[in-house]
Amino acid sequence: MRLVIAGGGTGGHLFPGLAVARAAKEAGERVLFISSGRALETGLLKEAGLPTARLSPRAFLGRGLGGKFLAILTLARETTKAIAILRSFKAQVVLGLGGYTSLPVILAARILRIPAAVHEQNAVPGLANRLAARVANKILVSFEVSRRHFPAAKVVVTGNPVRLELQRPRTREIPHPCLLVLGGSQGARRLNQVLPETVARLKKTWPNLTVIHQSGTGQEESLRATYNRWGVPEAMVYPFISDMAWAYAQADLVISRAGATTSAELSCLGKPAILVPYPYAGGHQRENARAFAEIGGALMMEERELTPASLARVIKDLLQDSRRLEIMAQRARELWLWGDPGQILQELENLLSDTEEAACTRDSISTL
Repeated sequence: MRLVIAGGGTGGHLFPGLAVARAAKEAGERVLFISSGRALETGLLKEAGLPTARLSPRAFLGRGLGGKFLAILTLARETTKAIAILRSFKAQVVLGLGGYTSLPVILAARILRIPAAVHEQNAVPGLANRLAARVANKILVSFEVSRRHFPAAKVVVTGNPVRLELQRPRTREIPHPCLLVLGGSQGARRLNQVLPETVARLKKTWPNLTVIHQSGTGQEESLRATYNRWGVPEAMVYPFISDMAWAYAQADLVISRAGATTSAELSCLGKPAILVPYPYAGGHQRENARAFAEIGGALMMEERELTPASLARVIKDLLQDSRRLEIMAQRARELWLWGDPGQILQELENLLSDTEEAACTRDSISTL
């Protein structure tokens, strides 16, 4: 099978594809990954040893009339480029991961009559997947509640594939209470603003409290300086945490955005969390966080509610109640958002097989 995977822009539209690509490579399949070419994507794809191609679409939402018109023209141009890429690679099946990079590839697959599937990581789909789903042959979703957004006959619930390295047990090395702060692959400005003072308040109760904080690229130096000003020079600040398995293993509690990849990882590992959905992401992070909160797997705090005092109070209540943290961990696991990359690979193989059988049937009928 010659598989093209398309996605990127954020970690949520990249990491699931990496998990599927690795499973495909291990199964002896040929894989090409089409991304937007951002630095994070380029580094991770190179590290994975995957052949790549690049598209440069433009965002549509949040733009003025002129910006929207330009985005449509760019989509036409990038779809033409995607057609050339699929032909050159001799693609047999396509998997789109959402985001503006995946849409022209799904459209190109439809034009070339190549079977295609889209994978939706969030509870509520974004614009690119809503459009792509109209022409895709199969729609793979992470949340059961996502079914209502797509044609029922096309939908399969697969969960969100979690990187294999995260599923392997890791040893805890930090003996003291530990917070893990994640703003997604690009960081979160509001979490960066609030956490230093929050941790300083908490250290009055837990002097040995440890914080591991993913700041986002280009924000680490200013964040370290802020922690220093609040008397927390030992804060472990990283622009991007490459060894997430280690980071999760240290954490008693995660404070995070509610992106799709993080949501799946929290469910897979059973980590109690305080989720602060990004308010400008079309509502899908709020729905992700709500899914956890409704079953007791996490607490949800809106960004407008987030202050050092309010966050410190919530964290303090949780760290002082180990039984509650255990229950949250169990409920997070029960949400079962994470999936096996092998299942998605099997769905793609089934899609290719069904398409080939249908083509043979059409050929047989045409010769009668």
